[in-house]
Amino acid sequence: MKLPFNDQVQLLADYVGAGSSPPANMDGDVIPITAPILMPGTVVEMGNIASTFRLILPPDFEMNDAPKPLDGRLEVVEIPEHVCAVQAVINKNNVEEQRRQLIETLKKDGHATEGSWQMLHYRSPWFNPMFNADEISIGLRKYVHCRENRNTLWCTEY
Repeated sequence: MKLPFNDQVQLLADYVGAGSSPPANMDGDVIPITAPILMPGTVVEMGNIASTFRLILPPDFEMNDAPKPLDGRLEVVEIPEHVCAVQAVINKNNVEEQRRQLIETLKKDGHATEGSWQMLHYRSPWFNPMFNADEISIGLRKYVHCRENRNTLWCTEY
């Protein structure tokens, strides 16, 4: 079941203890909030979007010891390690075009994309909305990182 944006944010906030007292998880633990909130292939328009959110738990949690949500609409899942290309969203009115341009640039530079894309949302309720940022994230099948050091080009393939 997909919920509107604000309802999903509230569920996540309750789970980590930012929106309810006590936190809405079986251990009753306050979980430090990590950024960003991940939304697969979706542009957020406050209050009228229905998609699946993902909140990344801090690295000190393993799958088997992550607090279980009290609300059955939430699920703790493991996201496999992967490499992504990330680009800041310059204009929220044409995210699809920016995504297309990023994919074209990656392909031109020899990078093979993999999987679907997602938006990374940094929307803290404690900061002015004009300082909130979004990024486009696209999975890479092959990633080559090159750097120059003393007139030598070093490349590593991931």
